[in-house]
Amino acid sequence: TVPFLTAEMFVKQSVKAGLRSELDGYDDMPHGFFNLGRYDNKMFLATVTRMHEFLKSLGYVKGKPTVDRFLKRLAKGK
Repeated sequence: TVPFLTAEMFVKQSVKAGLRSELDGYDDMPHGFFNLGRYDNKMFLATVTRMHEFLKSLGYVKGKPTVDRFLKRLAKGK
């Protein structure tokens, strides 16, 4: 774990070097808040969806995020 300021500095330097870099902060959330099974998976859904959007913008993935379908299957035990 690094301080958020350190992550912000990394993004700033990455952009300065000509790289595509984005950082999303989530106020008042503890370390690991996005892990599967925490916060009724709401933050898992939010962060994985955001990751998909970023990777799609770079051309690494296509289509809409499917994490919501994954969570529904998981809830059904499949």
